[in-house]
Amino acid sequence: MKFHIMTIAAFIAAMINFSPVYGWSYPGSGSIALGGGGPGDVISSFDARTLSMGGSSMAAAHGIAGVFYNPALLSLRQRRGVMVGGYGNFSSQVVTGGDKYRSASSNYNIPLVGAMLPMGNLRLALGYSKLFDMAYTSENKTYTLGKPNTLKIENKGGPGRMILGASSKLFGKLNAGLSMNMIMGGSEGSVSEIKHEVSRISLDTDRDLSGMFLQLGGVYSLKRDLAHIGLTFAPSYTMTDSWKGKATTSYWSSSKEEWGSPVEAEAKGKAELTMPSVLGLGIQYNFLGLDRTLITADIQRTDWSSFRYEEKDASAAGYGDKINPNYRDTTRFSVGAEHYLNFTTAIRTGFSYEPFYGDRAVDQTSFTAGAGFELSRDMFLDLAGSIGYRTYSGANPFVLDEDKTVSESRGKLMASLEWLF
Repeated sequence: MKFHIMTIAAFIAAMINFSPVYGWSYPGSGSIALGGGGPGDVISSFDARTLSMGGSSMAAAHGIAGVFYNPALLSLRQRRGVMVGGYGNFSSQVVTGGDKYRSASSNYNIPLVGAMLPMGNLRLALGYSKLFDMAYTSENKTYTLGKPNTLKIENKGGPGRMILGASSKLFGKLNAGLSMNMIMGGSEGSVSEIKHEVSRISLDTDRDLSGMFLQLGGVYSLKRDLAHIGLTFAPSYTMTDSWKGKATTSYWSSSKEEWGSPVEAEAKGKAELTMPSVLGLGIQYNFLGLDRTLITADIQRTDWSSFRYEEKDASAAGYGDKINPNYRDTTRFSVGAEHYLNFTTAIRTGFSYEPFYGDRAVDQTSFTAGAGFELSRDMFLDLAGSIGYRTYSGANPFVLDEDKTVSESRGKLMASLEWLF
C-alpha cells in the first residue's frame, strides 16, 4: 500500500510541475511524456497550392488563402469567394540503439475554411485553421530479461484559430492588411506503459488552449505585376493552457498470479505561455508570357528564445514561477515554382527547410509537388503532396536519451477547393 501511495504521489507531482507546456506532443517524435515537450508542430501550409510550392506564401498565396499567411494579399482578389481544404499526415519512424523498433501513424484533418467579401476598396475575410498539430501515435516494444514491455503514446487534436482579416490598397501598388487570430481548442493525450508481470501505468491528459494574436501584412506589386514583395509580422502574445490529468496504476501479484485493483489519482492546473513573435518576408516573380510561369521564395524568423511559461494555479507547486526552457530562434526557408501547361492546368514544385525550436538538431527538409485545375470559370481545385525527412538522437527531441537514433519520414497529402461568385 505504501508503494502505491508513493507512486501516485510521484505522478501527481509530475503533472503539477511539468504539465503546463511540456506535455504537448511534437508529431512524429513521441513527446507527450511528462518532463519534456513544446507547443507541437507549427503548421506552415494551410492550402494545397501553397504546400505544393514548398510553403512559400508571404507574396504568393492567392485570394482567400491570403488571410492565413499575409492578410494584405486579400486586396489582390476582386471577387467574393469561399474555400475549404483538408489533409492527411503520415509518419514513419525507425529507432535503433538498444532495441530496434518501427512505428507509423496517420491522421486526417480539415484545416482550412475561409470566405472573402469585397467592399469597395476594402477586402474582408473570415477563416478557420489549425494552428498547432499535435496528432501522434507510437508503440515501443522492448524486452527486459526476455520479458516484453510496451510503451504506447497516443495524442490527438491541437488548437485552432478563428481569423478575421481585412485588407485595403494604400496607394499605387502598395496594399496593407491586418488580421485578428483567436485561438481555441485543445488536445487529448495518453501514455501507457506495461511491464510484463510487474506494473501497468497510464496517464491521460486533456488541454484547453486559448489566446489571441494580431498579424500585420503588406504587399507591394511591381509594374505589370512582374513581382510581388510581401512582409508580415505577428508580435508576441499570451496563450492560456488549462489542463487536467488522471494517473492509473496497478501491479502484478505473483502470489495470486493476477493484476491488483487499479489506483487512480487526478490533478489539474493552468499555465500562461508567452509565445514568440514572427517576422516573414516573401517574393514572387512572374515570367511574362502565355506560359504563365512564376517562382517564389519565403524566409520566416521566429523568436522562440523569448518563449516562457508561468504556473498560474495557486494550488500547484511552483505557482508564479516563470520558466525559460531555452528554445532556440528558428529561420524557415522555402522556394517554389508554378507553371501553367495550358489555361486551365498548372503544375508546381518546391522545397523547404524547417528548423525545430528545441535545443536538439531535428531540422527537417521537405520536397513538395502538386497540380491545380480550373474546373470552371468560378471553381478551382488544387492537389499537393510533400515528403520530409529528419534524423536525430534520442527517443524524442525533448528528453535526452542518446543511446537511440531516430530516422523519421513524414508525408502530407492536401486538397483545396475554391469557389468564386
